Amino acid sequence: MDAAEIFSLQSSETAFRVRKFAQGDPFGAFAAEIVVSDALRLLKKPLIKRVFERKRRVLLPTSRSLMRRVSVLFVASLLTANPVFRKRAVLEIKAVTRFSDWNPSHFLDVAEMAAAVSLGRVWFAGDMTALERAAVDEALAAFAIRPGREQFSRSEFWVDAHQNWNIVCCSGLILACTVAHGVPEQERNELLELASSAIRSGFSGFRPDGGYLEGPSYWELALRYSVLATLFQPSIELPEGVLKSWKFSKSLTCPSGVSVNYGDSTLRPKRSPFLGWLALKSGDADAAEWQRSAPGRPHPFDLVWPGPVVKATTCKTSHVVDFEDIGTVIRSSSKALPNAFVFLKRGSNSVNHAHLDLGSVLFEFGGQTFLCDLGREDYSREGYFGADRFSYFRAKTKAHNTVSIGDADQSKNARARSLFSYRHENYAISAIEIESEGSGLRHRRGVLLFDDALWIRDELVPNQASVSGSSKLAGSAVWRVFTDAKVDQHGSGARLSKEDVSLECNLVLPKENQILLSPLEPAVAGSQKNGITCLHVNIELISEVTSIVVCFRRNSKKTEQELFAFKEITEWSNSEKLFVAHETGDSKRKGDKIARAS
Repeated sequence: MDAAEIFSLQSSETAFRVRKFAQGDPFGAFAAEIVVSDALRLLKKPLIKRVFERKRRVLLPTSRSLMRRVSVLFVASLLTANPVFRKRAVLEIKAVTRFSDWNPSHFLDVAEMAAAVSLGRVWFAGDMTALERAAVDEALAAFAIRPGREQFSRSEFWVDAHQNWNIVCCSGLILACTVAHGVPEQERNELLELASSAIRSGFSGFRPDGGYLEGPSYWELALRYSVLATLFQPSIELPEGVLKSWKFSKSLTCPSGVSVNYGDSTLRPKRSPFLGWLALKSGDADAAEWQRSAPGRPHPFDLVWPGPVVKATTCKTSHVVDFEDIGTVIRSSSKALPNAFVFLKRGSNSVNHAHLDLGSVLFEFGGQTFLCDLGREDYSREGYFGADRFSYFRAKTKAHNTVSIGDADQSKNARARSLFSYRHENYAISAIEIESEGSGLRHRRGVLLFDDALWIRDELVPNQASVSGSSKLAGSAVWRVFTDAKVDQHGSGARLSKEDVSLECNLVLPKENQILLSPLEPAVAGSQKNGITCLHVNIELISEVTSIVVCFRRNSKKTEQELFAFKEITEWSNSEKLFVAHETGDSKRKGDKIARAS
């Protein structure tokens, strides 16, 4: 089935499937109500206007508004057969074809506008006059196809980039070349061949296990345009990881409904229009369930690709998911820590949209976030996407829940490799090693989620090259985490409180240090609703292996878990021996090793 068959208003099969899903499925009915309501509200609004981002000459608000408008109007017309929605869609498309251009200086704007207009060209061609179709084709040629050819001739950065710009720009041009029949065939075919070949560079951001290197927000964008490209050009083969990538979306969505603040990703998850498409293609029961339960307003495409109604599988009490070059998600639930969620960041700082945050840990339970991320910087800040990116606080190592070595940030090419991840009925652990060029210390970090506590252990090991004699010191370090909870000093540790829930934060090692509190100024903390406090431990004069162990738990009782604090991370993989006091009866069975680096 090609794109025209899937999207054409003349396809009675598509209309029948959309209406059947809306009438016979609770999720379908909910999505249909939203789509028709949005379409009716849109009829009362002015036609789309040329609007740039605040503080940046970027036309994406207009391009994305058009995509949303034509998608809503298309599906609303399938649901109701009301011609008013089709007529309004034609007017919206005509409005953007009369713009002076689609802002080629920021070619992402062109690509997303071209994709929206191309979809409209397919969906509403029967409602346009011959002159109107010719005007749309000329706009696609003048504003997208010819500027796209120029971009390729100049080898603009996105042409062979391994990130979302490549996918979006190539996809927008693929759609334009496929549908603009009024443009000379040779002109279209040459660009179509270039874009169809180049898009493979962008696909490299999808990992075989379903992870996406730029984080959950940019996964949504990359997935959207990857699928559109292959729908219009079925000869384009998507990587294996694309079909599994719903797992990445689900895993990095916290139980509270927020998204892991991964690099420049947004706190509010971006719901993908293609969750149903992924469910149908993968045939996975959990993928179909995720289409129905993912946060965010249903998209019109949820009705075009309705995933089958199935019951999802049940996760183990302790659940660990590893994503290559991205990080580890640990989920668990106990009476003390219901719906606990931990994310341990790894991968590479060289990835597009990355922060210098390897080893950062995020933690929430019971629907409340206790260890948070400060989020991304304002995109309008000068140089944020250039040489000055890491001069801004939120992109620095010291703005994240990890360890800073001396006064330096992690290097731009630093990497964190997995040592192992391990799950058991009652606990889960994960460990990494961070390699940062120019650092005098190697950094190993392990996290353990157990019953009523989250443990974080760091080991700082002086590099031999940095120590010329026994008296020479490798440097200092600062351990830190950020929280928007209410924080009070509590002995050498602290108490974190939210509503009627509190956590005791205790420094186990080094015994001679204490946890210090530093409230962030509002201008630094950003737009978070609550105040942000930095909890930090300052370690000076490191000349030998130094361990930092911090525990966050619901009670102040010391348990057998304390044995863990004095064991090196390399011993954790044999974790049954560490926790033998907790192992009784059938629970002595061996756990599942998720990954172990050689």
